[in-house]
Amino acid sequence: MDFLNVVVNFLSAAVIVYGGGMAAGGLMTFGEGKKQNNPGKQDEGINGAIGGGIIICVGLFLIPKIATLFPTA
Repeated sequence: MDFLNVVVNFLSAAVIVYGGGMAAGGLMTFGEGKKQNNPGKQDEGINGAIGGGIIICVGLFLIPKIATLFPTA
């Protein structure tokens, strides 16, 4: 089970980092759209930020539950 826990922790961290990058990119796109007064770019940016936040939540709450699906020895 130790190997499974290591893999699950790594996957969780990787998904959280990916979500953080996506959220940061979305916020930068939103700021760029705000600066250029472009509502389409603002919408794209806020959608990216929200999507990144959802991915972070998946990494925090759902990925660690994978270890509970397998019986312990």
